[in-house]
Amino acid sequence: NGNPSTYIPMKTAREKSPSLLLASLALLLALWMTSSLQAQIYISNLGTTVVKYGLNGSLDTGFTMSVGGAGFYGLAVDGNDLYAANFSGQKVQKYDATSGAFSANVLSPGASPFDVAVYGSTLYSTYNSFVQLDKSTTSGTGFAVFATAGLANPVYGTTVDSAGNVYVVNYTNSKVVKYTVVGGVLTATDTNFISTNLSNPFDLTVDASGNVYVVNYAGATANAGTVTKYDSTGAYVSTLVTGLTAPHGIGLDGLGNFYVADTGHNQVGKYDTVTGAGTSNFISIASPFYITTVVSTVPEPSSIALLCIGGAAFAAWRMRRKLA
Repeated sequence: NGNPSTYIPMKTAREKSPSLLLASLALLLALWMTSSLQAQIYISNLGTTVVKYGLNGSLDTGFTMSVGGAGFYGLAVDGNDLYAANFSGQKVQKYDATSGAFSANVLSPGASPFDVAVYGSTLYSTYNSFVQLDKSTTSGTGFAVFATAGLANPVYGTTVDSAGNVYVVNYTNSKVVKYTVVGGVLTATDTNFISTNLSNPFDLTVDASGNVYVVNYAGATANAGTVTKYDSTGAYVSTLVTGLTAPHGIGLDGLGNFYVADTGHNQVGKYDTVTGAGTSNFISIASPFYITTVVSTVPEPSSIALLCIGGAAFAAWRMRRKLA
């Protein structure tokens, strides 16, 4: 175009065209390998098995995990380790989260565990006859009573937030207790962290912003058979779901949804964390009990990037033919 600053000699263009092509393809390949979040949903169905579903509600047939007796209750996933409360076996056990294969007996405390929660290398557990929250390492060492304040028999669901604070439902007195933990040390206890709009709470979960979602199992109040939401201070936000029958477990997928074991209706519902809108029979399963979810980041191709890669390759080929 007559502008010396933009002129590229023919030989130089020929030499650079392959490297330009490679650079373009590398850039577009990076765009192609965009990340997406996917969730796996683990469900114990009142006893003998744990089943695993994908984000679309499809059963993972490659996952097999079973035990005799009353079997599995609470579940927690950490990496590729799935921790399960074996109620009838009076043990906390570890399984492979991908295949369901047994890995190890972690705890044998002499009581039937109800629920488990994991934070780093710390394992928290609740039990049928222990009016306490217990703590150990994920390998089972250092088992000891961690807290008792605010609890009443039976002690059911427990969870941990992103900062390491622990929450436990007080089923009998319809409350949620919060234990503030700093560096693995209990520094404060709020025995009335949540005490409104509850009715025999059975399980709970906490999102990344500290919002708490509670499953209300039963009782003679309007809150029975509901899921209620609270902010990070414990203040009531809203009732997201109603009409559940004897619900038990709850889990979040990190994608703006939560899942509830609607035990009396033999189904697991999927709902929006803000509006409560969703599908009550997202998964049909006999007697679902506890639920845990794990969110993973996986690469997936972008259709736009694929088109760009194809276009760049074609353009580079045309340029090389012209320069030849």
